[in-house]
Amino acid sequence: MLDAELVEMKRCRSKGLCCGAGGAQMFKEEEKGEKRINIERTQEALGTGSSYIASACPFAIL
Repeated sequence: MLDAELVEMKRCRSKGLCCGAGGAQMFKEEEKGEKRINIERTQEALGTGSSYIASACPFAIL
């Protein structure tokens, strides 16, 4: 049994926000936008108020 409260980010599972690194996006130039994807995802993670963050994706290192 895990002695912790699990919190998922708003965009997770089928509604997840993916940076695309697993799809080779890390090998190409960034696309123009209002905010870098790593900043957006990090802000979402910090917004949960959690002390720890876990990810099943080897490219999702915040």
